[in-house]
Amino acid sequence: MADITINAGITKIDYPTAYSLIESGKCILIDIREKEEYESGFIPGAIHLSLNEMTLETTKKVAPDFATPLIIYCRSGRRTIEAGKKLKQMGYYYILDMGGISNWPYQIEFPQNRN
Repeated sequence: MADITINAGITKIDYPTAYSLIESGKCILIDIREKEEYESGFIPGAIHLSLNEMTLETTKKVAPDFATPLIIYCRSGRRTIEAGKKLKQMGYYYILDMGGISNWPYQIEFPQNRN
């Protein structure tokens, strides 16, 4: 894997870069869509935290370290802009905006029926 430099702030990244970072295990992948959207298929390893539920308290449960790079995605890439600003205001340093899952060329996972 090529070394990827992650700059502080909000950075747009493409799918191959996101995939490499996800595979490296050095980032937290957050799906900011609503629960129903998440349950219709998500990127393996993604943690669901909808934009509407995103507060400092809920986000710290998912990402306790402000210096851990966060990769965020939604359906089309529109909500990630708002989510990125929110995360930056909360104090997260490295926010990677992958845009939308709608064109994700890699594997999609579907949740098992859970009670």
